[in-house]
Amino acid sequence: MNAVFFLQAVASGGMFTRIPDIQRSLGLSETELGLILAAQPVGGFFSFLVASAITERQGARTVCLIGLPMLAIASFIFAVAPNLSMAIIGLLLFGMSFSVVNVAMNVEADRVEAALGRRIMSRCHGFWSMGFLAASILGVLATALQVSAGLHLGLIVPIVVLGVIATVVPMSESAARLHRAGGKTSVLSWPTLATMGIVCFGLLGSVVQGGTQNWSVIYMRETFVVPDWMDALTIPVFLVTLTLGRMFGDGWLNRFGVRRVAVGLVSCAFVGLALVVVSPSFWLSLFGFGLMGLGVSIIFPMMVTAAAALGDRAASANVAAATMTTGIGMLAVPPIMGYMADTFGMRAAYAVLVPAFVLAYLTIRHIAPRAQPPHKT
Repeated sequence: MNAVFFLQAVASGGMFTRIPDIQRSLGLSETELGLILAAQPVGGFFSFLVASAITERQGARTVCLIGLPMLAIASFIFAVAPNLSMAIIGLLLFGMSFSVVNVAMNVEADRVEAALGRRIMSRCHGFWSMGFLAASILGVLATALQVSAGLHLGLIVPIVVLGVIATVVPMSESAARLHRAGGKTSVLSWPTLATMGIVCFGLLGSVVQGGTQNWSVIYMRETFVVPDWMDALTIPVFLVTLTLGRMFGDGWLNRFGVRRVAVGLVSCAFVGLALVVVSPSFWLSLFGFGLMGLGVSIIFPMMVTAAAALGDRAASANVAAATMTTGIGMLAVPPIMGYMADTFGMRAAYAVLVPAFVLAYLTIRHIAPRAQPPHKT
């Protein structure tokens, strides 16, 4: 499973370091870019509705076998888009591919976790972060060497295809979790009341990660006078701390419990956001992005584990519904941040993330009881 998480990140991660280049090639303002980037969660929304049914009927292996190469191809389409229409198509396809694979691999990881009787979810996401970090570093190098976004992301496609052949083709699947709905799987995975508290907590991780991936390089470019390759360091730094948090996250949860870990990490992320909003220097801002990465590192894995363990229906349905709902919440983030950046500057754009922190603090009580898996550690 670790290899699948790593591959999905490699297939998707390089695109985010090249967003400023793609913005310039299309001649977009920050507001226009924000509207275009919203196409990604729109595509994800429609995919999440059917992701559970697809995963249950086709299996996680088949979904990953098809979805991972499509994800890399979608990034390439966005990079070489000659106009806004093609850019939107690329982002829609990216969101659709990312969402279905995301549900499939997280459900399979939960099944493996249940079969083994010990936590592995955070570590799986740690390998995802390692893949994203590798893709981001490659993006920084490509930017520094002035390699075009199209060539850079085009070369990722055969790498992902070879990785899929090596790791996904021989992959076996684990037995599904038992649930109260028996063998029934609805075609559409709508959220339920049981998932909403979990979602309100998990939304923080998604908006902070999305805000960093989409806007951090532009924030550095607009705020400080440094070389372009230094602007692109924000994503690797964010991902280094995100990866470290996820690699140690399972141990933290076992030792300190979900509630204390959640409070500590959300507070860490908030300090990082405050530094980004008020920092007078490039390096202090970079440190702020690092704190945000550590702070949100295991919020999404905690949400996935909690949703999968609800037991009222298939785990894939709850994972899809929870992830889809966070995606809906993210729909407004790119255009709002883009508008704030155009009107008040990039610091103000990051300040609009504060309500997500408030919501996370208020809903920790929903994640804590459910995030304790009923198996031995």
